[in-house]
Amino acid sequence: YGHPPETAGNYTLPKSAQLEDGSIGQLIIEKIDVSAPVYETDDEMEAMKKGVAHYKISSAWDGNVGLCAHNGTASYCWFHDLHKLKVGDEVVYKTALGSRIYLVSTVKEISETDWSMLGRTDDNRLTMTTCIDGKPDKRLCVQATEKEDAY
Repeated sequence: YGHPPETAGNYTLPKSAQLEDGSIGQLIIEKIDVSAPVYETDDEMEAMKKGVAHYKISSAWDGNVGLCAHNGTASYCWFHDLHKLKVGDEVVYKTALGSRIYLVSTVKEISETDWSMLGRTDDNRLTMTTCIDGKPDKRLCVQATEKEDAY
């Protein structure tokens, strides 16, 4: 008693999605040559040096999975080409709980203080954010929803 359930209301705790290498998942976006480990840490900036960071406030599997990565030219800037994604593009996310295919549904600029896209959802989706060159107060937000009948 007193322990939160592993899955509560379309929300999965990171530890149940964890892989053997310590990451909680792998993000694969073939269109922009991304195949990166996803890490959960207390500090998203620290996690982004190793791979794609998972927003702690978001689910790790069921529901809305929030991910962020650097935009730039360094080797760890996984979301450098995130802006090239279009509605309908495929994104794959793998965890210890399985693999899901998502299709991009939204590509838009949001305020750096707008966290509404990370809210809980009834459907399964990925919400990916990154900085925008020359717009320090904006973020690029790409959402992808689970592809129906993917299996």
